[in-house]
Amino acid sequence: MIEPGLYHMLFISTTLFFIGVYGFFTRRNLVTMLMSVELILNSVNLNFIAFNKYLWYDNE
Repeated sequence: MIEPGLYHMLFISTTLFFIGVYGFFTRRNLVTMLMSVELILNSVNLNFIAFNKYLWYDNE
């Protein structure tokens, strides 16, 4: 099975981040804005996971 690399994870994370930023600045509904903030936070968490896997698990 092929595992996604660091660049794939960073691309997905960047895409989620900018979708969240776009949704936050273009919507006026509070619930939609909170969902956009959740997308931004999920993209940051995905970055943490990707760099943790890249820095710690690829060295073994």
